Amino acid sequence: MDNNRLKNYIVQVEGSRLKGSGVLFKYFNDVYIFTAKHNLEYTEDQKIKKIDINKLQKEKNDIKIYPYENLQIEDIIELDKDLDILILKIDKSSIDIIEINSLSIFDKILNNSLSCTIVGYPKIRNDKSIEFFDCTYEVSDKSTFEVHSDKVNALSEKQKKKELVGLSGGGAFVESNGQIYLLGIQIRYEGFSNLECINLQILLEQINKKLIKSNIETVEEKIKLNNGKILKLEFVKVELEDNKTLYVGKYPVTFEEYDLFCKEVGKVFTFLKGYENKPVGNVNWNDSNQYCKWLSKKIDQKCTLINSKDWEILESYISKEKNINEWCKDGVGNEKKIKTDFGTELVRSDLKKLKISFRYNILS
Repeated sequence: MDNNRLKNYIVQVEGSRLKGSGVLFKYFNDVYIFTAKHNLEYTEDQKIKKIDINKLQKEKNDIKIYPYENLQIEDIIELDKDLDILILKIDKSSIDIIEINSLSIFDKILNNSLSCTIVGYPKIRNDKSIEFFDCTYEVSDKSTFEVHSDKVNALSEKQKKKELVGLSGGGAFVESNGQIYLLGIQIRYEGFSNLECINLQILLEQINKKLIKSNIETVEEKIKLNNGKILKLEFVKVELEDNKTLYVGKYPVTFEEYDLFCKEVGKVFTFLKGYENKPVGNVNWNDSNQYCKWLSKKIDQKCTLINSKDWEILESYISKEKNINEWCKDGVGNEKKIKTDFGTELVRSDLKKLKISFRYNILS
């Protein structure tokens, strides 16, 4: 593996109490850093039980990143409260000074022992130099895995405490068909020669969901209706990798929002007091489409229900309301698709016992 390529991804992360390592990576148009939690929130055993994200958010301007000393942190993202890993989102104003190629998480299915290279800034008390540790590891289906390093094995216990203290947060890299992949994030050493790492393969879906949500933009718009009342629209602007943009209702349409539509078009609709901000129920597929057509005229843009294919894409971008089913745009005859908590399925329009709501999609 080319060490010169690897070192471009490695940074030193300095929190309020400790220095450690980190791994730069791009996601869509943003740049992030993987690092170990205990680099920012030090504990004696380097095992984080609980971390105060709000406290870290207030201290994010004090985090220093070497060699990019003017780098600013925009956000701190926690993946799992029980795992020693954080993601730092770099402020867009300072992204231009970073030149790195895209870095993918290694997600191939393998069944044997392999080699990897762990890279970081281990000697924090001496100089700011990157070191490389050639290791072997075994494929794991757990959230952490151990790698074996002869270089670590050659150190005494006293030397390990001195020589490895800043390696936490460094990357475990593998190479496949000439391409470099990130396998895990090193968090501590275990035993005589083992280094423990966070298994990014296991966390891949969770990482995508967290980072996609950090990339969406919430847009608000207010519309004055004929009766003088105001309809407030909230939707998320989702930028996809293929340059496609989706504008999707942030939440299902509420009873109050649907009632405003009904009053304006002369449609009879009643609901219980106290339900104003809950997802509207007792609406069929045709009712939902009528609302979207009405909204299209109000905002002078085409507004539709979300089709089932778009729901598959949007699953990671917007949260589904628990126990709320939503109408999809597509369907044939009296069979209409709905989106449920457990996937999309066909239901017949005469199944009235199933409570179904809907949300809108504004086409760009």
